Amino acid sequence: MYKPQIFIYNSIKKNLKVWLKFKLKSKEHVAGNRFIDSNSNQVVEIIEKVYSNYKVFGNIEDEDFKDKKILEIGPGDSFGIAIKLLFSNAKEIVCFDKFYAKRNGNLLKEAYLKMFKNKNTYSFKDIFNEDLLPQNKIHYFFGKGIEKIKFDNNFFEKESYNYIFSNQVIQEIYNPFPAFHKMIKLLKSGGKMVHHIDFEPYNYFRHHLKKEYDYLTFTEIEYKWMVNKRGMGNRKRITEYIDYLNKNKNIDYKFIVSTCFLDKEKLEAPIEYPNFPENIKKSYKTLVESQKSNFNKKYKNLPIEDLMVGNAYLVIEKK
Repeated sequence: MYKPQIFIYNSIKKNLKVWLKFKLKSKEHVAGNRFIDSNSNQVVEIIEKVYSNYKVFGNIEDEDFKDKKILEIGPGDSFGIAIKLLFSNAKEIVCFDKFYAKRNGNLLKEAYLKMFKNKNTYSFKDIFNEDLLPQNKIHYFFGKGIEKIKFDNNFFEKESYNYIFSNQVIQEIYNPFPAFHKMIKLLKSGGKMVHHIDFEPYNYFRHHLKKEYDYLTFTEIEYKWMVNKRGMGNRKRITEYIDYLNKNKNIDYKFIVSTCFLDKEKLEAPIEYPNFPENIKKSYKTLVESQKSNFNKKYKNLPIEDLMVGNAYLVIEKK
């Protein structure tokens, strides 16, 4: 079994440094700075794609956002999704993040101005101040996880949101289930959540480990101390989410798989979990069986379909 002790030690050290920095009230973080090395056209293109995916996987139309209150979890270094929702006549958008992501202000301003071009309802200056922080219609909060919020009669009133979205954020919450507990309570009856979840090992692990599933070999204690403060992927598989979601009788949900694990096989189109084509399942079964003996016992008995998931969209609708 490949578990380099120096790698574990260095990972724990990095994890503790992030924890200490956060305890010392520094809320700035490199997590979420997706656009720092992009150009403005790329920024706009990525925003459009994420927004489109929310609609496609959530079966939502632009007009459905009209006069609605919407929560975005983990906007990172961009308010691009909030801008798109604003153009769809959302009543109010709240962006909530644990960290303040480092950002390239000039790049984002250029991208935002392109998005506002030829829009008559709002101007760039109506929405953003000189620091590129929203001042109208879009509200921004950071400094703690969504699981830590206290319900109130203002921005975090129970059953007050029509939609809740996140893009590759849930896997960075080490224990995401308290966060889901809060989000389900925030969602109105008939409201909908769409969460894009990355089920793959982060590049940090891919660069240091030998085999595709080596990150599943660490014990729970080892892995927790390596990543729980860093946002490096919580290792939760779909089976764990299903076990939790099944306890909530006031929701319907489904997982729509968009990519296979590490793209070892390609899907012709997204599929609803666990309906993988048999030929793809056979290929992954061979791969998993060759490595499974070294897995942490928690992962040894998972269904093969679970270990095939790379990225998926979790769609939740509250009854």
